[in-house]
Amino acid sequence: MESWRSRSLATALAIGVLATQLLAACGSRLGDGLPNLTSAVRTSAAPLATPVHTPVPVSDSRALGENRVTLAARATVDGVYLNPSLFVLEHSDLPVGPIYHQAGAWTGFTYVSDGTLRMVSPTSSVNVHAGEGGVIPSELWEAQNPGPGPSTYYDLFVYDYTARGLPGGFVSPKIDLRYDIAHQLRLDLVTIDADGRSEAQAHGGAEVIVVLEGAIEVREPNSEHHFVGSRTSVYVLPQTGVQLFALDAKPARVLEFFYTPDDRPFAVGLETSP
Repeated sequence: MESWRSRSLATALAIGVLATQLLAACGSRLGDGLPNLTSAVRTSAAPLATPVHTPVPVSDSRALGENRVTLAARATVDGVYLNPSLFVLEHSDLPVGPIYHQAGAWTGFTYVSDGTLRMVSPTSSVNVHAGEGGVIPSELWEAQNPGPGPSTYYDLFVYDYTARGLPGGFVSPKIDLRYDIAHQLRLDLVTIDADGRSEAQAHGGAEVIVVLEGAIEVREPNSEHHFVGSRTSVYVLPQTGVQLFALDAKPARVLEFFYTPDDRPFAVGLETSP
């Protein structure tokens, strides 16, 4: 007998493919599909510019000019999928009116960078305004733009890496985490002042960093330095030290999306910069 989970996944995939087609017709930037597994850095959309830099000459693990706000959080009773991956979809300059129907099986969050997004489900209607984040509804829902102008927003969610008909956009490598325990999902908005930096930390779970404005250096162990411009996403492996530095003497604004199993600490501060 077909299980409820398999029927739900089939419905989610069918609606997800339809959503992608409708968004493409609206001119949304959905990125370039599956990742090259030899590289953890992938663009979620065509970046405005590709930064060319040398590493910031600072080796201080302490934060400087960092402001962090948790926009949304939720928990699951077990892992979302046996073969999870983190996805980021950017929907840009969407016109006023109904946009498309989306599957509520996407476990994660929405962040609005411009305009307003209205999430309409059979049981609720929620407006998410620019600079705000919200939890993606747990049932089928319609995305609407109530106006007065175009809207741009991001979906950040956990999905099955092995599923067919994957949504377009940024896709992380498959994540190796326990499935049989509770997980915590969290979405943070981080602002780093010009020439500032975040605290150096190692997160217990997987993480995706999405640069909204400015440019940053993402520093990891073993002298890994990723220089990332706006509208670009970076994946960080579980239990990997990471620190962010603002570049070009300008402030930077980024999203951090975390997926953490309960058998690991959310974050551990590092005494030295990676």
